[in-house]
Amino acid sequence: MIKKMLVVIVAMAFVGVCFAEDKIQLKYAMPKGWKGGYRMKVDQNIEQTMMGQQQTINQKQEMVVKYEVIDVEPNGVIKMKQTFDAIKINMTGSGMNMNFDSADPNINTDNPMAAMYSAMLGRSFIARMTPQGKMLGFEGLKEMMQDMVDIVCQKSLGFLPAEQQAQMTEEQKQQMKDGICRMMNMFLNDDNLEQMSGQNNLPVFPEMPVGVGDSWPHKLEMNIGLPLTMDTTYTVQAVRGNMVAMAYDSVMDMKMGKNSEMAAAVEPNMPDMKMDMAGTIKGVFDVDKTTGWTQRMKADMNLEGKINAKAGGAAGGGAEVPMKITGTMEIMPL
Repeated sequence: MIKKMLVVIVAMAFVGVCFAEDKIQLKYAMPKGWKGGYRMKVDQNIEQTMMGQQQTINQKQEMVVKYEVIDVEPNGVIKMKQTFDAIKINMTGSGMNMNFDSADPNINTDNPMAAMYSAMLGRSFIARMTPQGKMLGFEGLKEMMQDMVDIVCQKSLGFLPAEQQAQMTEEQKQQMKDGICRMMNMFLNDDNLEQMSGQNNLPVFPEMPVGVGDSWPHKLEMNIGLPLTMDTTYTVQAVRGNMVAMAYDSVMDMKMGKNSEMAAAVEPNMPDMKMDMAGTIKGVFDVDKTTGWTQRMKADMNLEGKINAKAGGAAGGGAEVPMKITGTMEIMPL
């Protein structure tokens, strides 16, 4: 009996040691010269109610992005080139029908969306990233974004149907262009670019080793004319061979008051505009244990809120627009 108990104790101790050794250090460790890429698909529905009318806008986006590690610093920081290789966008609903396909040789560059994405196609920028996934700086990103902003500013009236443009005065058209330019330029803040680039596509890893069931937080804060926060929790779900499955649970909050930069940008077309949106993005990342590179990702988005606005020139009063955004996002390796 005593011998049997000793065998059980030794076996349990051995299992405990094995589990302790299952802790792994997740990190980005692609070597110099490594090349990879992914295809990202987003399918999103925006439902809103305006003046008692239900409106639904559907947006489908597909993007092929290629990566190349051009250097690895002694401290493990990776210098990586990112190139936009193919882009396809389709947006329909509420009188809109916008399409862009980089494979189409007959792109209508009078369409502001098509012109904007054309400015991205084939362009590259270089990012410096820590082994944990924190972005440290960029080369060429701001210049690319500035080109996109300039194009949208020039062609912004193309977002409106011709009949609606015909009803606007020259002053109203200029006010609209100025407002869109101010909004777009808010994205060019260096901190915002650092936070936006890659953080939804590439997971952020912890400093310490983790095992199945372990979690760690990551907080993203931006001010793109209005405060936006994303509190994310990553949890290791399973380790299968060289693949690590991680749950991704993010809570998003976005608010715009009448004194915010965004509200000032849309004046006087929509004075006293306010917005309150909140919701979640939940999904799973499968990452390579050796390199840290994402092999697959799937996520669901659910946001709800409302916009309060008063149309420019309206005599008092305003409109409350309930809004719901649902969608899916998927990343697949090339």
